[in-house]
Amino acid sequence: MNWVLLLPFSFIVYFIVTWLLRKRTIGQITGRYVFITGCDTGFGRHLALQLDKVGFRVVAGCLTEKGQSELRKEASRRLVPVSLDVTNETSILEARNFVEGCLPSGKGLWAVVNNAGVAGKIGPAEWMTREDYVRTLDVNLLGVIEMSRVFLPLLRRERGRLVNMSSANGSVTVPFFVPYTISKYGVEIFSDSLRPEARKYGVSVHIIKPGMFDTNIRQVEPIVEGLKRSFEGLAPDVRAFYGRGFLAELLTKVKSSPKATTDTSPVVNAYVHAVTSRHPQYRYHVGLDAHTFWRLLGWLPDSLSTILYTWVLPSPQGALRV
Repeated sequence: MNWVLLLPFSFIVYFIVTWLLRKRTIGQITGRYVFITGCDTGFGRHLALQLDKVGFRVVAGCLTEKGQSELRKEASRRLVPVSLDVTNETSILEARNFVEGCLPSGKGLWAVVNNAGVAGKIGPAEWMTREDYVRTLDVNLLGVIEMSRVFLPLLRRERGRLVNMSSANGSVTVPFFVPYTISKYGVEIFSDSLRPEARKYGVSVHIIKPGMFDTNIRQVEPIVEGLKRSFEGLAPDVRAFYGRGFLAELLTKVKSSPKATTDTSPVVNAYVHAVTSRHPQYRYHVGLDAHTFWRLLGWLPDSLSTILYTWVLPSPQGALRV
């Protein structure tokens, strides 16, 4: 066969076989236990209810009593909420002990889904404080790392899977979202580093990379108020350099930014596939923008992406005189 024809034919066969394999499910669901973080609202809450509906034994980590109470109202008795703060080591250890108490003797967890996350502070890097980075990394990255470390022994018992929430921004630089982007880059690196280690003892590691979906962390008003507070908290010389014109332009861009899709089911479906497929993907790019815009942006040479961002971003008033 001509090599020119063999190469595309091989790719076609590979993608068809891969697609067929990923359609196969694990089969038996009853009696399998799944632990999910960040179940108060958004993706985590919807995923907990969906997995409960299909028959999994779900332990749902919630930060608030309200989150636990609302899940109890909607779920079956198979779903058990538990208090969890992923930034607190004691809370994580207590949650692990609680989960072990729910498991039959010798049983482990089929999946741990690290869904909890925050948007963090948004704005120019110069406006960010050390605490802004610590607060975001504590939830989005260190919480994922500590949850994974503590719960891996329970996953090993079942040769289960670890599913971590990243972002379409997890491999693409996004100015003004610095703490968030750093945290999601970190999740990608941690997951990719852990994957070959975990495979040695039968645990698989997967990443969910959603694009723009309408969740609590993308609400415009809190972002606008946060930017105003950050600006007013700057040192006088820094505030004068940026100027109120810069702030006004930045707020206008935030308010007029493209609307995120309100249908969060694609992200939940990706989670469900990662938990239930016999051959899940290592990475799930979810949403049209995740498959197109963010991937294309990531492929641009640094020189071009820098020019693009410089053109789009507002300019400090002081910079105009330089």
